[in-house]
Amino acid sequence: VAGVGGGGAAASGVSAAAAAPRLCQRCHVRFLPSENGPVACVYHPESYSGEDSQRWTAPGERPPEGVSTTSYFWSCCGSADPKARGCVAAPHVGYGDEDDGWGRGPDG
Repeated sequence: VAGVGGGGAAASGVSAAAAAPRLCQRCHVRFLPSENGPVACVYHPESYSGEDSQRWTAPGERPPEGVSTTSYFWSCCGSADPKARGCVAAPHVGYGDEDDGWGRGPDG
């Protein structure tokens, strides 16, 4: 029977809200606040977007007709892989928590 035996979060002095898994607003992974650490969340702080090669084309040159010249990449690190591992590591931030900024690179 639930609540019998004196166990659980309330009996240990930890509130049920603090013990419940939370959703990270940066990496969208569920985490336990008790297991959150300084590099627990690895994410991209900027967007994955595309840019037309016209910006990089020399004046007077034109891309081939009918060929897409848009290059997609993470604007924070330049990686072209949409599933690339995040380029920044920081603690998880749950919805409603105060975000402390970008964090640091995942390798130090």
